[in-house]
Amino acid sequence: MDEFYIMQSLCNAEEYMRIVFDTSEIKIPAIKAEYQFLDKSEITAGLSKDSGFEIPDFVTINGIHIISDYLKQILEKEMLDYIFYKKINLIDEKYGIHEKFWITVVPRIDCLDIKKSEVKCEWDFEDGLVPVLRAERIEIISKMVGRYKMFRIFGVDDNNIYITGGLYNKLIQKKIEDITYTKI
Repeated sequence: MDEFYIMQSLCNAEEYMRIVFDTSEIKIPAIKAEYQFLDKSEITAGLSKDSGFEIPDFVTINGIHIISDYLKQILEKEMLDYIFYKKINLIDEKYGIHEKFWITVVPRIDCLDIKKSEVKCEWDFEDGLVPVLRAERIEIISKMVGRYKMFRIFGVDDNNIYITGGLYNKLIQKKIEDITYTKI
């Protein structure tokens, strides 16, 4: 049986940086992994006046995963060609900060073992009477993951990024700041 881990930002993004840009056009497609609604044109965003100076390698802001250029280079070496990246230049002229980051959209795949997982069905009344599956405990069907080393799970209201044990072992050897891993 393969091992899987949840990869999460160790910090609350707002504690380190406050990015000033309009997320409304990219939030829903990024969360739902609907690449067809996203373009690759880069974004330039400022850091707010109360932002910190330290920018972690991985943060989630309004459900949007943002990674450093350093982390992106590591992932590209792992041949994760199924991930959508959109460049975001973080700039603070006052302090001379010019950092290249990437909005990262990880695909959702149908690999949830619904019989072994704990899933609650709730109802979303804002979008009509829509069932929403909330995962309390996840079990993954390994053979359904295929060649994906990094993915999100289709069918549940869960924005977590899951990684394989092999990718986990490679990432922990690198000096990547502010990421935590939880074995599932």
